[in-house]
Amino acid sequence: MRASPGPCVTSATIPGVVGLQKATPWSTWHPSGNERPARRKATRPAWDTGFAATNDDEFTCDAMAVRLHALETTGLGWCAGYSEDLHPDGTTSLWRCPTPPGRHEAGDVSTYWKNPADTIPLGPTTILARTDLVRAAPMGGLVQGEDYMAALGVTCLAPGILLPLPVYRYRKHPGQMTRQDAYDALEASARRHAWNFGRSLRTALRGLEPSDRGEAP
Repeated sequence: MRASPGPCVTSATIPGVVGLQKATPWSTWHPSGNERPARRKATRPAWDTGFAATNDDEFTCDAMAVRLHALETTGLGWCAGYSEDLHPDGTTSLWRCPTPPGRHEAGDVSTYWKNPADTIPLGPTTILARTDLVRAAPMGGLVQGEDYMAALGVTCLAPGILLPLPVYRYRKHPGQMTRQDAYDALEASARRHAWNFGRSLRTALRGLEPSDRGEAP
């Protein structure tokens, strides 16, 4: 464990980054900054972090900048990183997901989830992805595990990259959903559903001809 440097969400002017949900006001992260709402909505976003980020949690200081830089320099569809558990005493512990750092082809992330009972292959809240991918693989209306579905969907639809550094802090406290009695009642089923989805989607996409995927032969 190490002491947390504290909340730091400072990259408020990065162009094209939107969709932090409840973590911070949407307009703060929109490329048009503090312009009138009507003008902000007219600007199409390029990137989205709409993966269950909540006002319980924090982004690290450079979370947006490093991922956006990786996406713009590689042309990949998504970029993720590690996450940290933020404990009540202010200390943090790093969580390294099963997916190794580096580039991953579309569908490869699902292969690092060997069994539904195992740890999920990638932290959904660490993903920054193209908006069109997030719209094509949304969280939907599930009451639990919807972020697993979205993460597997996005990573199956396009190649991406995992950076070996923390980009998200997950606050641990007694009131969080994962500490409630009802959480365990659904978690096994939610994981099994997402696990089957990821494997089925990867298999289906791998079976398409290049022209069907919109790729060069």
